Amino acid sequence: MADTIQDALAAIPTAVNDQIIDASYHNSLRDAVRLLAGQTSQGAGDAILTVAPALLPTGVGPPWATSIGVATQSGEACQGWMQLELPHGTRIQQLVVHGIHGAGSIGTLMVHLYRYAINPAGTAETDRVELALVSLRDAPERFSVSQLAQVATASTSENERLLRVDNANFKYILLANLRAQTTANVELRAFQVICTRS
Repeated sequence: MADTIQDALAAIPTAVNDQIIDASYHNSLRDAVRLLAGQTSQGAGDAILTVAPALLPTGVGPPWATSIGVATQSGEACQGWMQLELPHGTRIQQLVVHGIHGAGSIGTLMVHLYRYAINPAGTAETDRVELALVSLRDAPERFSVSQLAQVATASTSENERLLRVDNANFKYILLANLRAQTTANVELRAFQVICTRS
């Protein structure tokens, strides 16, 4: 049996008029179908999107200070946002925030995952939906804090619809919001969104 799909397809003999199709035709076609089926089944399971916090200013309060791969703040309230490219058709399962902070309190630090309508048709409440919220208030100095995605006001069936990634009609935004002054320096290292392909 061939190791690659290209080799398997190349091994299928070309049918010729007035020539009998024998076992080699059938077996080579079966081998190619098996390789194709194996390739599509590898797409099942989780898709993990890991991004560095490239937070842009919101225009409300000071921005996060960003450098290569990290976003930091040193005691002030601040906000920042970034757009995510999530795999279309997957279901958002959870949001994970990774980082570190110095000794002391990090105050009220929240990371939100929102879904925004590309062509708004309703009110701000229907055009922007919060899909996940990670609170870092009591996070240890080195943290990886996760929260399952769920729209608190939606039914189970409505959650299934809202958490299904639809890049044709929506964009997905992360907002990191430090709402109170802190006594500790905070460094956000990575955001992860875990989606399932089922």
